Amino acid sequence: MDMSLLKPLSEILEVSINELLAGENIKDEALKAKADENIINISELYNLKATRKGVIALSIVAMILIIYCGIKNLNSSGFVSMICGYNGLFFCSRYHYNKDKTDLTTGTIFLLAMTLNIISFILHTI
Repeated sequence: MDMSLLKPLSEILEVSINELLAGENIKDEALKAKADENIINISELYNLKATRKGVIALSIVAMILIIYCGIKNLNSSGFVSMICGYNGLFFCSRYHYNKDKTDLTTGTIFLLAMTLNIISFILHTI
């Protein structure tokens, strides 16, 4: 959401920005605690967005390395396990914030793929 829209939207709806972010009416005695909670939630959201960019960059680098390994006929399971592990942790972190079971399932699948690729890497190096 574009944060610049919060003030006009709160004025139109005749609620405070804190109430808009919380999605509920806030009593005066709970205002400070809810404001603190909203600030923490916003900072976690921005951290997730930054992490998503890191996932994309890491994925691009890993894909280049995997293609290079394919061209040179090298084992690429180490690179694949690295990207699967990173993606698995990313989706599990998102689940912690969003409580979306799809993120948990995706993270678990990526972590399982990482484990299988590590096993493959070890078996090929023996």
